[in-house]
Amino acid sequence: DSFSRDHLRVLLAINSKVSLAIDNALRYQQARIEATTDALTSLPNASSVFMHLETELTFAGRQASRVAVMVCDLDGFKQVNDRFGHLAGNRVLQAVGRRLKAECLGGEYVARMGGDEFVIAVPDADEQRVALKRERFAAIVAQIGLDVCGDSTLGLSVGTAYYPEDGVDTESLLAVADRRMYAEKAFHKRTAAHLNLGVDLTSLERSISATRPAVARPT
Repeated sequence: DSFSRDHLRVLLAINSKVSLAIDNALRYQQARIEATTDALTSLPNASSVFMHLETELTFAGRQASRVAVMVCDLDGFKQVNDRFGHLAGNRVLQAVGRRLKAECLGGEYVARMGGDEFVIAVPDADEQRVALKRERFAAIVAQIGLDVCGDSTLGLSVGTAYYPEDGVDTESLLAVADRRMYAEKAFHKRTAAHLNLGVDLTSLERSISATRPAVARPT
């Protein structure tokens, strides 16, 4: 009873203009979300990383605090796609995204840069805290590999850069962290190759021993 027929006539008159404005606003908001969000994992995407880190570094500069930028890359992800298919690879990325986000609390930030690479920003960071996170993230990724693929296919390489010691802007920090991540990945590959070589040599020695003729013991 609070509205009269005059109110109805006004609403009918402006309905088309108002509805168009509301529809345009909703479409714009959706476009903004899609432009800054990774469609597969629903994490912030590469564009968001740069915007967030610029804000984070500005704040850290004012507070004279440190920020750790961690670049994380999945070891063995190509083998997941090759052996189990891209759908399994997508499930791995989604699971990693969910678990990393669940682990990042208290102002910590996680995003997917693209492919199998994730970036984590840790404010007020120290080496011990970051080291614990590295171990935790590696254990999470290994478990996801077991859950999705059924074997120990996945590992994790992490490179960390600190503001302000390693750089004072987003580009330099990401470059340092990326370089350290690739150095760790190369170390993991060398270690795996040495282990595989050791296994192959052991198998070869057993094969040689099995083909040697038995030596008669003197009576």
